[in-house]
Amino acid sequence: MLSYQYPLRLPPLRRLERRDFLVGAANRAALVFVEAWPNWPGPVLILRGLRGSGKSHLAHIWSGRARALELDGGALKGRSAREVLGGAKHLLVEHCDLILSGHPELEETFYALFGAVAERGGSMLLTARRAPAAWDVRLADLRSRLLEANQVAIGIPDDALLTCVFLKLMSDRQLESNPQVVRYILPRIERSLGSLQLLADRLDAGAMAASRRRRRVTIPLAKRALRSLESGPDASVYEEV
Repeated sequence: MLSYQYPLRLPPLRRLERRDFLVGAANRAALVFVEAWPNWPGPVLILRGLRGSGKSHLAHIWSGRARALELDGGALKGRSAREVLGGAKHLLVEHCDLILSGHPELEETFYALFGAVAERGGSMLLTARRAPAAWDVRLADLRSRLLEANQVAIGIPDDALLTCVFLKLMSDRQLESNPQVVRYILPRIERSLGSLQLLADRLDAGAMAASRRRRRVTIPLAKRALRSLESGPDASVYEEV
């Protein structure tokens, strides 16, 4: 009796090394600034960009080089700056605008972190979607520190960068694609790396459901995946694709 072994659907590998960071006009300035460390003009850098723009990838590159402590919002609650830092000299805080906005109870500790890091001759990298001027921060001293910090933004990617990222996402998921599919997708999707990542997940699921042997992305599959995105990020992949 012949039996068919269904492929196991594994999550794609998340490669966050420097060699995996794809460079284009939209993110070159941010990469240059991050790689200029420790020769920054000041100890704090705020890295801004939309969801999926590559902020976390750059932050991971910097964190590895600086051997930084990676801090989340929960670590600030009920603790002093020195308790938070422990023996660390450099500090990474992702989604800083979300952590601080609307949470005044965290502001005093966060402000103290600036001083504690400076005393140790360290550096801080903060990632955010919005500029500090748009954050809901009430403590005047903290707001001043944030506004004085170095800032660099990741812009909207061009076609060349989107194409490179899409092909990498396909490769990470072991999907076959071709230039015709790329040319079909790019004019029909939001121009952000985050949207491409979500689309790649839909294509991955669709290819898995549609084929038992070859995991090929075709234009008909791309059409269905794009339609599924219109239903929202939480739409069922298998029902829509």
